[in-house]
Amino acid sequence: LHAAAACLLFGVLRRTLQAPRLRERFGNDATWLALVIAGLWAVHPLQTAAVDWISERAEVLMGGFYLLTLYGFIRGTRGWLMASVAGCWLGALTKETIVTAPLLVLLYDRTFIAGAFRECFRRRWGYYLALGGAWVIVALLLPRSGSVQVSAGFGHGISAGTYILTSCRSILLYLKLAFWPAPLVFYYGMAQVGSFKAGLPFLLGLGLLVAGMAWAWIRRPAIGFAAAWVLIILAPTTSFVPLAQPTAEYRFYLSLAGVIALVVLGAYSWLGRRGLLLALAVLPLGAMTLARNPAYASAVEIWRDTAQKVPSDAEVRREYGLALLETPGRLDEAIAELRASARLRPGAQGFRELGWALAHKPDGQVEALRYLDRALRCDPDDPLTRNALGAVLMQGGRLREAEAQFERALALRPGMPTAMAYLAQAHRALGSELLREPGRIDEAIAELRAAVRLQPGFTAAHTDLGWALAHTPGGLEDGIAEVRAGLHSHPDDPYAHNTLGMLLMRSGELTAAAGEFRAALRLKPDLAAARSYLTAIEAQSGEGAAR
Repeated sequence: LHAAAACLLFGVLRRTLQAPRLRERFGNDATWLALVIAGLWAVHPLQTAAVDWISERAEVLMGGFYLLTLYGFIRGTRGWLMASVAGCWLGALTKETIVTAPLLVLLYDRTFIAGAFRECFRRRWGYYLALGGAWVIVALLLPRSGSVQVSAGFGHGISAGTYILTSCRSILLYLKLAFWPAPLVFYYGMAQVGSFKAGLPFLLGLGLLVAGMAWAWIRRPAIGFAAAWVLIILAPTTSFVPLAQPTAEYRFYLSLAGVIALVVLGAYSWLGRRGLLLALAVLPLGAMTLARNPAYASAVEIWRDTAQKVPSDAEVRREYGLALLETPGRLDEAIAELRASARLRPGAQGFRELGWALAHKPDGQVEALRYLDRALRCDPDDPLTRNALGAVLMQGGRLREAEAQFERALALRPGMPTAMAYLAQAHRALGSELLREPGRIDEAIAELRAAVRLQPGFTAAHTDLGWALAHTPGGLEDGIAEVRAGLHSHPDDPYAHNTLGMLLMRSGELTAAAGEFRAALRLKPDLAAARSYLTAIEAQSGEGAAR
C-alpha cells in the first residue's frame, strides 16, 4: 500500500511540475525531481508509525486514495475524473480524514489550472458536486463509528482552546521530526499544553508559518499550495476538536510530502541541478528507517521502546506491563511496570491490573487482594475489579466469596463474558466439592446446574452434573444424557468420555462403554481409570483372551 501511494505521489508531482505554470522552472527535470521527492517520502523514518503499525493501514490506504483523488483530477479525462471521485469515496469508507480532499483538489485547480475559484466551478461544477459525496458518506458513517465516538470529542475533558495550543505544539513537533527524525515515539500519551502562557511560543511559531503560507499564497501560489497541503491534511485531527491522543506521528504520513517537496524544489531553485543531490539523503533516512522497524516487531518491543523515551507516562508503563504479563517468564518485569504505572496514576484501573498481575505469583495472593481492595475503594462499582477479585478469591479456594463478586460484576454489567465464565467455574468448583461431602448431592446438583446454565458449552460442568444425577434415584439416564450434552460441545475431552463409559457400564451397555473408554485413551493414553475399566470389560466379554 505504501509503495502504491509513493507511485501515485510520483505521478502527482511529475505532472504538476510539467504543468504550464511550473514547466519553465522545473519541467526539464520534472521526472527526476518527482522521483527524489517521492523516494525521500517513501523511506523517511517518520513514516514507520503509519507503515509498520498494523492498525494504521487505514492511514496508508486513505493516503493512497487521497493521492488517487488528486492524480485522477490532474489527468482530467472523463475516465480519470470518475476514478478521482471513486478514490475519494473509497477514502471516505477508509478513514474520515479524507474529508479535506475536495478542498485540496479545489485549491490545486485554482492554483495550477483554472486560476480562479469561479472558473473552477464553472468548468467542473458536476465533478465537485460528486466529489462532495465523500462528505455525505462520512456524515452517514461517523455516528456509527464507535472508535470515533471514543477517540474524538469534548468528552475527554479538554477544551477547544487547550487542544488548539496542543495542536500547535504537535504540528511544530512533526515539522521538527521531518527534518530530524529522532527520537521517534510510538505513543505520546494525553500530555497537553497546560496554559496559554505555556502554549504561547507554539502559537506564535505556528502563526508565523501560517502568515508565511498566506504571503506565499498571494505572491508564490505554488509554494502556498505546498504549505496548505501540510496544514489542510492535518486539520481534521490537529485543530480544535480534542482527540484521545493529541499527538501521533502517523498523522503526518501524507503531510510530510508537502515539507519534502518544499525542501527539494527550494534547493533546486537555488542550486540548480546540484539540488538533486538531496537524493543522497535516501541513504541516511533509509538506514534510520531500517533501525526503527524492529521496534514494531511485537507489543513488548514497541512499548519497551516507548517506555524508555517517555518513562513518566502512566499509560505507557501500563501498556508495557500488560504486554510483559502476556509474555512467558517476564512476570516480575510486568509487576514492576504496573507498580510504576499505579504510582504515577493511582486509581481503580492501575490497582486492579497490578493486583491481577500479583495474583500470578505463587506467593502473591495476599498482596493481590490488598491492591484489589484498594481498587474497590476507588471505584466500588467497577465490574472489572469485582471480576478480578472473584478470580483471585476462587484461586484461593474461597468459592462462596468469589461467587458473590462475580454476581456483583454481572449485576453491574449484565452479560459480561469473563464474569459469566468465572462464575460458571466457581459454581462448578463448589458443586464438585459438595459432591465429595456425604448428604449434599442436591446442593451439588444445584451448583452444577447453575454452571451449565451460565456456560452451556462447559463440558466439565456437564460431566460433573451427569455424574451427580446418575447417583440420584432413577437419575442414571439423565446423567448419561447430560454427559453426552457436554461431549457434543467438546468431543475431545477424555475425562468426559471416561465418565460416560463408567455410567454406560452401570446401565449394562458394555459395548458402548468400551467405545467411550477407547475414545478416552486415544485422547489421553495414560488415563489409568479408562484403561482399567476397558481391561475389565474385555476380560468379561472374552475379548482380552482372544487378544
